[in-house]
Amino acid sequence: NIFLASLVKIQNGQMPLLVSHDGVNVEAARAMKVIEYVFAQTPFIVKSKVLLAAEKKASGKNIDLDQFLLFVVEEWKNEAGRAEERLRALFVASDTDGDGNLDFNEFTSMVHHVNSNKGARELLRMYAEMTLNKQVECNTFVRVCRKFRFFTFEVGPAVKRQDPSAKEVFDLISEEWHKIEYVVMELLVVLEGTPVGIRLEQMVVILKKKITEKLDPEETWHMYRNVVADFTSIIKSKSAVPAVEEP
Repeated sequence: NIFLASLVKIQNGQMPLLVSHDGVNVEAARAMKVIEYVFAQTPFIVKSKVLLAAEKKASGKNIDLDQFLLFVVEEWKNEAGRAEERLRALFVASDTDGDGNLDFNEFTSMVHHVNSNKGARELLRMYAEMTLNKQVECNTFVRVCRKFRFFTFEVGPAVKRQDPSAKEVFDLISEEWHKIEYVVMELLVVLEGTPVGIRLEQMVVILKKKITEKLDPEETWHMYRNVVADFTSIIKSKSAVPAVEEP
């Protein structure tokens, strides 16, 4: 419910959300932040147009709450109404051989290019449902995409959905990292200020952040392997570790 989502956001969840009388004004700056939140997944140019139109409705630093909420709902409906047009254009662009049928290779290529936040299993279910017909033609593609809310936008910033099996990967990476974290940090103390030390330290910071966020297991594993490779290379290279002068 776009109306309710916008209302909760602009009122910061304070009760009552709606007062019993008309003519309530809210800060225009706060209203603009609501638009940025609601339309976060739309193209930049779409969001910019909505913001510009909303600014014109403001009276100085304030804007009428009822008018603003109705405006957001109408703009959302207009943008959502263009969803089918975008899906049909996506189908045509993805049907590389132009035979009117989206084969699996074309489908996976399309998913890669649109950077979908859908998990691999859900994408497979999508294509499996498409193939219930003899051909994955445009109408079938549009119908299934709308059902699975693919290549459409929802309220708020996009959240990348994590595959349930990703937890096992992150648990493994965390376990392996804890085994070597102490010696890596000791080495960083020795290499402080050196080019190899700075490089390794930057990689460790990124790795720790990725382990904490738990968003992309593949990238996190790749970064872990890079840290291990650099650490191993430094240990093997005596010249990389500054010699300690004996007293």
